[in-house]
Amino acid sequence: MSVAINNGFKVPTEVDLQYEHDKNNFTLYSLIPIMGNPSSNVIPIDISSDSESGESCESADNALEEIVVFARSHQRVEEEGEAAEEDYRWTKEISDAFAKGKSVLHFPSKVCKTRPFSKDHQLKIVNGHTNYTVTCTVTKASTEYPQFKIGGAWYDFIKKMKVKEKDTLSFVLDHPPTVLTVWKE
Repeated sequence: MSVAINNGFKVPTEVDLQYEHDKNNFTLYSLIPIMGNPSSNVIPIDISSDSESGESCESADNALEEIVVFARSHQRVEEEGEAAEEDYRWTKEISDAFAKGKSVLHFPSKVCKTRPFSKDHQLKIVNGHTNYTVTCTVTKASTEYPQFKIGGAWYDFIKKMKVKEKDTLSFVLDHPPTVLTVWKE
């Protein structure tokens, strides 16, 4: 946590923390470039020596190696088993307001966290049963964490689907996002 705060990370970022034994120093390597500085990938972190603790360097190295092996052996929980290049898939039970075309569609967090949409992103919405298609603009909600939604032509799209409260809609968003396919279960 303090590494994230001290280095200005505001969103989850994958990093590789390496210990340089001969210099008694940690170096943090960002696995993806840091926002605002696309060429950066090394962030030096100076951590004071623990040599007065009485712990041998070898046992500290072994403990660090165990942590690294453990961290690399497990997938992050928020990945939910999906590879970065796979389509996004989810379902939604319809509320009364949604069925009447009076509610925007908010994308689920597993989509939003990857920030797949550009400013004024155009997305084709296709009815999986009839191939009826509309184009919507994806907008970012005014929230601290990324949250994306569609409205506008979406309202008429939902009305034409003739969904009712408690119906379930299935969604498939291709990657990178250009088409959102929607159908009633």
